[in-house]
Amino acid sequence: MRRMAPLGRSMDDEIIGALFGDAKTGENGSTVTAWDTNLTVESTEGGNGQMNHGKIRKALQKLLEAEVDIDSEELFIAAGAKQIMELFGETQTLSVDYVDGKPVITGKIPMLYGFKFVHSQKLDKVGDNRHCAAWAKSGMHLGIWNDISTSIDRRPDKGNATQVLCKGTFGATRTEEAKVIRIECSETA
Repeated sequence: MRRMAPLGRSMDDEIIGALFGDAKTGENGSTVTAWDTNLTVESTEGGNGQMNHGKIRKALQKLLEAEVDIDSEELFIAAGAKQIMELFGETQTLSVDYVDGKPVITGKIPMLYGFKFVHSQKLDKVGDNRHCAAWAKSGMHLGIWNDISTSIDRRPDKGNATQVLCKGTFGATRTEEAKVIRIECSETA
């Protein structure tokens, strides 16, 4: 499975690039739709530049305003290590009165406000701000063509070293603009 990791990272890069990049829309994919800046939770939301419960609630509010059915949709937040550690610093994240699970024991943020957390250090940074993302599953799509294929061969010309080839064709895009929210978090706060 480790040999598939580079392909998985390439898929992650494709998805991260599609979160806030230009999307090809329309019947033929010939229309370019730029990121809507109104779908941003500002760095100052919740009192400081850090990731906090106020920012998560604001992202959820934006999804609810877009009439996302949170009862049937999976919700995700992608955040960097600094943002996850900032959430560990909030009582609401650690207290059994607020969350189900044991984040101090597992080292993982439990589901908060319906969001599952995904860690990625590959999220864009612009100046001092990390662009974290909140989205409903149906708001993003990863398309895979020509299926993922792998082959393992011996290379007689290289002392019978093992050669592993893993390839695939894929691309990602936003499918519904209002279902992807950018959460700006200061990396210096």
